[in-house]
Amino acid sequence: MENPTTPLDREEYLRERDLLIRAELSLAQSFDKYLITLSGGAFGVSIAYLRDLAKPTFSMAYMLYLSWSCLGLTILLMLFALIVGQKAFRRQAQLLGLYQEGKASESSMQNCAAKTTTVLNWVSILSFTVGLVSLAIFSIVNI
Repeated sequence: MENPTTPLDREEYLRERDLLIRAELSLAQSFDKYLITLSGGAFGVSIAYLRDLAKPTFSMAYMLYLSWSCLGLTILLMLFALIVGQKAFRRQAQLLGLYQEGKASESSMQNCAAKTTTVLNWVSILSFTVGLVSLAIFSIVNI
């Protein structure tokens, strides 16, 4: 979109729409998958740690509970982000169509789902970080 006031020609419109659809697939297959995998893996490692390495009595068990809660929350947030992210891309494709038809201006092209996806992603990263730090603190104290 070189000039936001000029509608795209048909080929440009189709290229832009295709890019949005491919980006939606990329979103669903990369960031979400990695964070869900890492969260699940950290949860699994913590259970293995408890079974194989930890002392029978635990110091700071609340750190373990905080870790599990945060890692579980990360997985839930990422699942929500995936759903909302897909909605965001569908909305963006719809907005692109309205823009192409001259029924929407650049200033009216609001995509709340995209903003929500961004927030969910950042909160999930924060939750994952707190989960990992809590797990590390618990592990260090109990080795």
